[in-house]
Amino acid sequence: MDNHQNLKCYEGVESVQLRLPEKEFDAYMQDKLRSADSDLEFIKQRVFEKRGKLDVCEIGSGNSKLLYRLEADDVIKNKAVGYEVAESRYRLAEKFKSALQSKLVDNRHQNFLDAPPEEQYDLIIMVDIVLQMIASLDAEAEAQAMDWLYQSIYRGGIFSSNWKTSRPFCTKSTWTGAESIGSGMNFHRPIPTLMGCIA
Repeated sequence: MDNHQNLKCYEGVESVQLRLPEKEFDAYMQDKLRSADSDLEFIKQRVFEKRGKLDVCEIGSGNSKLLYRLEADDVIKNKAVGYEVAESRYRLAEKFKSALQSKLVDNRHQNFLDAPPEEQYDLIIMVDIVLQMIASLDAEAEAQAMDWLYQSIYRGGIFSSNWKTSRPFCTKSTWTGAESIGSGMNFHRPIPTLMGCIA
């Protein structure tokens, strides 16, 4: 599965930015950080204001711009972990980390399904395209992903995605049901609360 084209398709993305002169790199980084404004505000208003500081995991974290913004706005409790399979984007995330002097963001160049599930996150974030890419890896990948998420989240934790549909999030997994909550979808099971945010 590690050599599947879906796990390689973002390789090389943002590789040019790794070689930018310092001033241009800083301008690029600041622009990327600003592009996380709407996601940051959604998390602060819909999750942070109700629950307080969060341990966060982002799957398909790219350059980790959202995790760095969450850290800068004092939303992170102890840590923010980002899983990214594209080496170029992971390297850029690490360059951002150095430039921002981040202490709480842990970038991992790894397929999250190769990591042991850890029950330690208050919030797990995955954009819809990442789940779509995972689902097509093999017949069991989507269910494995949802099982990993379920095992890696605290009781009452939130799974957030911009899935743009009202159907149940994952028909092959143990997550079931859907209830509209205004600008998001609440997919629930006794443990934890699942929230798919509609962009």
